[in-house]
Amino acid sequence: FFSSRRRHTRYPLVTGVQTCALPISNGLILWVASNDATTLSAVATHGFDSKLLSRIGRIPRDAANLTAAAFRENAPKISAATDTAPAALAVAMCGPSGPSGVVSIEFKTGQSVDDATVALAGIVAAQLATLASPVEDSLPEAARHRAAV
Repeated sequence: FFSSRRRHTRYPLVTGVQTCALPISNGLILWVASNDATTLSAVATHGFDSKLLSRIGRIPRDAANLTAAAFRENAPKISAATDTAPAALAVAMCGPSGPSGVVSIEFKTGQSVDDATVALAGIVAAQLATLASPVEDSLPEAARHRAAV
């Protein structure tokens, strides 16, 4: 299961991310940007201790880490495995107005990050980006009315 501080009805694809991540990852974190895009907050996890969300805190946009770099540059960022750490991948969830969050994945020991994995993570991140901000913010007035009916 994904754990979350609260139920996020705007993230129905979280189950899909969980399914995609299971074969290759130790864990996955879904990060969403603050309204002013200055910080990222973890809103859902898979594969990590259920208390992680309460301990993890926010990441400043200008932080020197993989997740913040993917968000700032709106590009996938990869950290190769080392003797002491597994490989990791962070992919921005990009919407019409730019990045709205990041999907970060920690891989199983011995698992490398290949082009196909980056592409799959990019597809999942793009789908999640469509849900990362309120629908009303991204639809014209007429479309909002049709969606409400």
